[in-house]
Amino acid sequence: EGGLTAVCIEGEFDVWAMSVTRDIVVSDYDPAWTEWFETVHNHVWPAVEGIALRIDHVGSTAVPGLAAKPIIDVDVVVATSDHVSEAIERLAAIGYRWRGDLGVPGREALKLVTHEELPPHQLYVVVENNKAHLDHWLLRDLLRDDVEARERYAALKRRNARLADRNMDVY
Repeated sequence: EGGLTAVCIEGEFDVWAMSVTRDIVVSDYDPAWTEWFETVHNHVWPAVEGIALRIDHVGSTAVPGLAAKPIIDVDVVVATSDHVSEAIERLAAIGYRWRGDLGVPGREALKLVTHEELPPHQLYVVVENNKAHLDHWLLRDLLRDDVEARERYAALKRRNARLADRNMDVY
């Protein structure tokens, strides 16, 4: 009775809902993950050299012996928040699209949108020793040093992957 309303939106968009429901794979540790990080590092570093202090391998794949989702977490570390925008601009020039903080203040996420042949990875820009950066490297280093914590964390990851039933928000 009231008719039909349609809206047409043109442009390029990230479809985030697609990534919420995908298989969640937690694999045994793979020594190749270190090489994957080096590949990503070697691709990213020339773009951010001079603005970034370093690039850190963080997350579960950075912990020898830890089961993980086979996706490399990478922090591009800058000295101050004044450098964040420039780092994001430089990364855009090599094919990364800025996605905001994705609900984690102090951690700016970027997604590779070119067809580069790079290992699966998540790229972030963080200010050295801000809360987001501290959370990344302190957890990584704890899990590297504490075998019992590493085993409990691996068991939790596998349990969560099973219970989440393909829903990353639940995981």
